[in-house]
Amino acid sequence: MPTNNTLLTFIVIAIAGVVLFVFPIMTISEKNDTMALERIQAETTAFVDKVANEGEITEESLNAFETAIGSVKPSSAQIEIQQLDENVGKKTGFSSSSVIGQNVYYSIYDESVRETISQNGKIPLKQGDLVSVEVGLSSSGSFAEGFRSAIYGITGNGSYERAARAVSEVKKNGSTN
Repeated sequence: MPTNNTLLTFIVIAIAGVVLFVFPIMTISEKNDTMALERIQAETTAFVDKVANEGEITEESLNAFETAIGSVKPSSAQIEIQQLDENVGKKTGFSSSSVIGQNVYYSIYDESVRETISQNGKIPLKQGDLVSVEVGLSSSGSFAEGFRSAIYGITGNGSYERAARAVSEVKKNGSTN
């Protein structure tokens, strides 16, 4: 009989330890992750809005954005520009003869964007171009993050990732000088 009481006592202490220590630590860690994501989302949205209103991505604005989000803990910032190519002279065979062409977007991805900015100091954009920025939070190994990833792995739902995204249409043409 004393063995059953010892086993029961051990189980009760283990459950109490999880409830009193593990869950509060996980909750605090979750709050910190959420606050970091909110800050990165705000910075990302502000950067994309600034680019859309100015019509260009300058080296200074990109560096300021990366400095602002760098203090939080992002792992990667991916920039995509979809440049509008207005095919005004191209007639389509599947529509009426009065309809001329269809607008097409050509994508320029992160590496090319950064390379162009480092060479020219900026990328001028046209009205109607789309700017998209996605910033992923780094896997800092926080307890809550590890626990979530373990649960997602066990349930077969893949991995748990947090990212801030912002997309905007450019509102005015940027200067080309």
